[in-house]
Amino acid sequence: MTRRSSRWKKNIKGTEVNLIPVLNLIAILIPMMLIQQEYISIAGIQVETPLQGIPQASPEKKLDLTLSVTREGYYIHAGGEYMPNPGTNAMQGPTLPLVETLVYESRDPETGQEAELFRIMEYEGITYIDGIQPVSQAALIQKIKALEDRLGSDLLSRQTQDLNYPGLNSVLAKLKRRHPQEKRINLNPQQGIPFQNLVRTMDAARRKIGGSTSPVHAGMIPGGGSRDDSLFPDIRFGRPHTPGTKQEVQP
Repeated sequence: MTRRSSRWKKNIKGTEVNLIPVLNLIAILIPMMLIQQEYISIAGIQVETPLQGIPQASPEKKLDLTLSVTREGYYIHAGGEYMPNPGTNAMQGPTLPLVETLVYESRDPETGQEAELFRIMEYEGITYIDGIQPVSQAALIQKIKALEDRLGSDLLSRQTQDLNYPGLNSVLAKLKRRHPQEKRINLNPQQGIPFQNLVRTMDAARRKIGGSTSPVHAGMIPGGGSRDDSLFPDIRFGRPHTPGTKQEVQP
């Protein structure tokens, strides 16, 4: 047995593993992963911890800006005081009520499910896509025509009401001019407000609409004026509002 085992060991020949195909694969995968890093980046909005209720005016007379997002519209408090509707100066109800909005949707011909494409609203004679990006009438007509040619009867539209994002942006821009050093806004959303509405609200509060062009929508109206289009980028979430509370109307 010993002699046979020794003979068997002598017949064993070592073989080298060919690592070239593995190295080639790694050399191809690494650049591809580095290139894809740009497409998997996650966008975020910096917010801070909640506050309790509406802050009162401080001795230094800071702005103490608070925005309440409800199903009725926006309630704005500055320095602890309620801001009335700029159009009617009514001392009750939302500062900015809901506005009429036209929603375009696409319908899946196989499942029948509908998916929202974009929203159209007007404020002070200007048309906005999704309430946060101004668009020229010619570009909007061209966009809708292209969708009609591509989707046909699967392109749907309906009327609804939405938060007044451009109106909010206009009011906050006026407050910013009076308080150029202020950057913070307290955001108090009512329970049940859709997440997308909060995102558009934060977009309208953080910078001036039209202050910078966006490559997403072709034909948009470029903004003018100063390059510094920031409004209130420091967002702090407050206590959610419930319907019928005093904070939703005048304080």
